[in-house]
Amino acid sequence: MKKVIIDASVWLAHILPDEDTSKKEEQVFEEFYNKQLTVLAPPLLKLELANGLSSAVKSQRLLWYGADELLDFFLQLHLEYIDVELSKALHLSTDYNLSVYDAMYLALAQDFSAELITDDKKLRALIS
Repeated sequence: MKKVIIDASVWLAHILPDEDTSKKEEQVFEEFYNKQLTVLAPPLLKLELANGLSSAVKSQRLLWYGADELLDFFLQLHLEYIDVELSKALHLSTDYNLSVYDAMYLALAQDFSAELITDDKKLRALIS
């Protein structure tokens, strides 16, 4: 089965009501929901998603109970969480001037030869 990595920027765009995703991203989500592909993620994704929802509440883009419902929805999805070797993420972050967080997604994509789906411009430039 095809494997992809979807970073927090794309997940947040997908679940937040005031954001949009590209047609390609929507196709990937459709395949995921239809069990045609597997989504791999570092455990960090849960924290980044919760932080993004918190920011949406603080900026009054979302009510707290909406954030809580979206978090519950996300946590029920069947993603395959895989630990990333921190030393590899550290090396990638310094080699490519990325945050260690972004480097974790890149490392996972490299380790599993999987496509990385991201809205992060710097990360997207690296994988294009």
